[in-house]
Amino acid sequence: SSNEELETSKEELQSVNEELQTVNYEMSRHVEALDQSNADLEGLLESTGIATVFLDQHLAIRRFTTPATAIFTLIPGDCGRLISDLNHRLEDFDLAAELQQTMATRQPVQRAVQRKDGTRHYLMRLLPYTGEAESGGVVMTFVDVTDLARADTRHKTMIGELNHRVRNMLAVVSAMAQQTLAPVMEQDLLDGFLSRLFAMARTYKMLTEADWSHMDLCELIRGELGSLVSADRFTLSGPDVQLDPRETLALGMVIHELATNAVKYGALSNGAGRITVQWSQADEAHGALDIHWRERGGPMVTAPRRHGFGSSLVERQLAYELHGRSDVDFAPDGLVVDMYIPRVALASEEPA
Repeated sequence: SSNEELETSKEELQSVNEELQTVNYEMSRHVEALDQSNADLEGLLESTGIATVFLDQHLAIRRFTTPATAIFTLIPGDCGRLISDLNHRLEDFDLAAELQQTMATRQPVQRAVQRKDGTRHYLMRLLPYTGEAESGGVVMTFVDVTDLARADTRHKTMIGELNHRVRNMLAVVSAMAQQTLAPVMEQDLLDGFLSRLFAMARTYKMLTEADWSHMDLCELIRGELGSLVSADRFTLSGPDVQLDPRETLALGMVIHELATNAVKYGALSNGAGRITVQWSQADEAHGALDIHWRERGGPMVTAPRRHGFGSSLVERQLAYELHGRSDVDFAPDGLVVDMYIPRVALASEEPA
């Protein structure tokens, strides 16, 4: 009986040993797979060339990539230390406060930073994450955008130089026109020519102040009308519409022609007339734009006998520059102009 019990125990131990070997084999496979995954992750992080620092929930360093050593004074033995204990080479800002805010709000943070010596520029991202067995931490990444920053600086310098040259050219053309045309041209015609140059220069100035990006339609119209009359003589209403530089220049000339015509012959030629400008836009980002110009309170309006230069300029600017059209109504109680601009057509011409 004892021998049988020993044999049974031996068989059970052998069975347990085989099970343990199987478990050990499976664990070895999982460890190898985990090591391979870690190696792949390390290779991926290093191959990106992006400075990356992993922090735990206490903002202690878990791991970091080699490029991070160009920003922080990091050595392999620093894993486990608080990031706030280390010096960094970035411009002065409260990194610890931003990290704590990221942990508290669980919202990512993105901002531009640069080295204290100004030699490198980075796009810093703080991204919170949550682990399964712990409360998570923060991943800090610093993407080197030095080339983009330098290109942006060169771009702004070139735009500034171009703006300076354009303003000088307009001033030279204006002076040449006054000197050359004054003896042979009627003063009204010369004033009209010069006013158009000044309107163009004014629009260029507005675009320069907006860094040649986008111009608010309301500000454009207010600027043109405000240069001629006080703000109580006109009413503007419509949604927020951002014009690109091409649209701004073309519409600036159109509004100038309508405004100067109103000052000479229309609602702004007396002390009681007013102008109302309304606009609407389709829902799309580049939706069609409708602008309604209405004059009231001025002298009785009659249709002109001939098609003047101002009318031709308005039609050509809308048709050729903006692919739009205008409908003019010389109503007796005040001029009405409806302008239509299919901005989808303009958007399709922009380079990809």
